[in-house]
Amino acid sequence: MTLLFSPFRSRNFRLLWLASTVSLLGDGFYYVAVGWQTLALSDSATALSLVWLAFTLPHMASLLFGGVLSDRLSRRQVLLGANLVSGGALGAVGILSLAGTLRLWHLFVLVAVYGAAEAVFGPAFVAIVPELVDQDLLAQANSLNQLNRPLALRLVGPAVGGVIVASLGAGAALALDAGTFGVSALCISAMRLPVAASAAAGRGVRGVLGEIGAGFGAVRRVPWLWAGMGAYAVATFVTWGCVQALLPLVVKDDLGGGARMLGAVFAAGGVGAVIAAVTIGRRGLTRRPLAVFFCALAGNVAAVSLFGLASGPALALLAGLLMSGLATAAVVIWRTLIHERVEGTLLGRVNSIDWLVSTSLVPVALVVVGPLADAVGAQRLLVGAGVAGTLGTLAFLLVPGVLAAERAADAPADPYREPTPARGIDTAAAPAAAPRAG
Repeated sequence: MTLLFSPFRSRNFRLLWLASTVSLLGDGFYYVAVGWQTLALSDSATALSLVWLAFTLPHMASLLFGGVLSDRLSRRQVLLGANLVSGGALGAVGILSLAGTLRLWHLFVLVAVYGAAEAVFGPAFVAIVPELVDQDLLAQANSLNQLNRPLALRLVGPAVGGVIVASLGAGAALALDAGTFGVSALCISAMRLPVAASAAAGRGVRGVLGEIGAGFGAVRRVPWLWAGMGAYAVATFVTWGCVQALLPLVVKDDLGGGARMLGAVFAAGGVGAVIAAVTIGRRGLTRRPLAVFFCALAGNVAAVSLFGLASGPALALLAGLLMSGLATAAVVIWRTLIHERVEGTLLGRVNSIDWLVSTSLVPVALVVVGPLADAVGAQRLLVGAGVAGTLGTLAFLLVPGVLAAERAADAPADPYREPTPARGIDTAAAPAAAPRAG
């Protein structure tokens, strides 16, 4: 366990992890509250799908811009600004709900703002990690960043959020979530990083497009990178597009449960994710990380079918545990590979492209999943989506060059990877020549 917690020797990483943990705890409230709030305004699968669509479309539209910001500006400042915007948007939802004046269109607009802010936050958060820890601790740092996610987002957050929603209402839970963004912003503002010159960046629209093009060019040259993103797109179509939109309806109508049961299912996912994060954090990556990544991702999708087969809480809890556990294993492996093999000045853009491609099919899912669920039933749709998605995810293993990249234990570095300077020193007193500040 000592190796797992080694990244905490960096003060800046501790603050980043704490900021993330507090924010994710509030987001655990959000997952329960936003579904229940939507059902209170319009009791239909279509409304649930549209709320997630309102988050997803602005999120996708802002991702590439967020990646450029992450590579151009101080990543710490990008994280801080995105946190404040997210907190403001969700605070407005909570206030309107508590006042009894929230309408569905209010929810659409404010969730859209939240989605755009999260698109700016995400690439900067992933890209800043290699600046805070040594390269040989990246797997442990990513494991810790996935350990707090299930604990806060899937375990404690939903469990407490379900109780808050059931006792105080969805508005109170959303207002509390907004407050956690404020605490997160305070933690990020306390990080002490050196001020370094920004990477060369073109001005105006052409400059931004050129930087985005450089990111796409880097991805295009590496088969395992774009194939992994494609596999993630299929997996996210099923897990996010279908499960997030339909699970509240399945719990309410098919399993006869309430907000507490919904929170418990999310919390079961947290248990599985904790197990996966601790296991990888203690053992590190395997000698065949890409093969394990694709298999874990496929298993994550296959678990979706169990939600469709559930007739009571037991199988739904098992589905949540397996789905989140395997998803966490895939994320830790994937992020570590990107951190190890992608040059630092491209990390923000490569991660934004990763997020964009990975979520590219979600709007399609959210458009069709509600009407299809209303027509054939939510559980039947989940079974079919789980089976088809598993086959689609595994198909990317057949892309030429994917598994060839790890035939040797020490796979060659990608052509655009540059030598990485030493990291992990507490940079509060680091010289001006230290790696680029976040």
